Amino acid sequence: EHPSVDMVSVVGLPDDHWGEIVAVAITPVAGAIIDADAIRAHCRAHLAAYKVPARVFSVEDMPRNVNGKVQKHLLAEQLMSGTQSEAQRSVIEDSRS
Repeated sequence: EHPSVDMVSVVGLPDDHWGEIVAVAITPVAGAIIDADAIRAHCRAHLAAYKVPARVFSVEDMPRNVNGKVQKHLLAEQLMSGTQSEAQRSVIEDSRS
């Protein structure tokens, strides 16, 4: 639990080298700014190294089904294709660069 994070969803995104990389979509708490380095440091302190996200996205909302469950396949498609508006989708950092 990170103080800047309201909601988080972890998805796999395609990668030419690894096949798939870990990415997180974060809905920040009101007024918070997501710091990718702080998110990764928090993850490194609590998770195995291979689970630390390579990409961190800040999103306003996540697609959900009628039961309120995040539809990760749709979220991954939106993150890859950029179908969310720039106000809703901003790539915080790609750790591979």
